[in-house]
Amino acid sequence: RDRNDDSRATLSPSTSAPLAAGSAKWLAVNLCDFPLEVEVLSPHQGGLFAQVGPTGDNWFSLDDLVLPHFARAAVVRVAGGRSCEPLPLERPSAAVVPDCGVIAQLLAPDK
Repeated sequence: RDRNDDSRATLSPSTSAPLAAGSAKWLAVNLCDFPLEVEVLSPHQGGLFAQVGPTGDNWFSLDDLVLPHFARAAVVRVAGGRSCEPLPLERPSAAVVPDCGVIAQLLAPDK
């Protein structure tokens, strides 16, 4: 599909199976009291979003969005808001999410 295709691939934490330790490569956790939208940026497909509600200490896998589409970065936003600066997937990074002041972080896994 074209990068500018406006169709959306979405995942919902409520429909995701619980994760076994080490079973997913790309994980999201939302410690806020409100949902955040994660968009993964791929040169091959546009519209790759996941709505991540408050998860507490539970993790939510983004593998179904990142891996098959060779995503290179992710942005986070409040639903309907402005996106943070892109977070490259190949290294740890952080950015402020506009409209809420939350810090989005991409952390390296323990080895």
